[in-house]
Amino acid sequence: MSSLSWISANITFTGNQTNLTSSTSIRDFSILKAFLVTIHPPKPSFLKEIIWQPPPSQWIKCNIDGASTP
Repeated sequence: MSSLSWISANITFTGNQTNLTSSTSIRDFSILKAFLVTIHPPKPSFLKEIIWQPPPSQWIKCNIDGASTP
């Protein structure tokens, strides 16, 4: 058991010493979180500001993002 604790502690220490960006994989994210490693997400390639306003009263809003098309 002490070997596992030593390995886990070293992974946490080493992972928190780097400033490199993490992978976008959810599997990698889960592993890093399990070892308490600070996540450094990649920088976005572009930013687009969106200003949302609620629809008028008595209005039904339906969001469609194209996910239903094959």
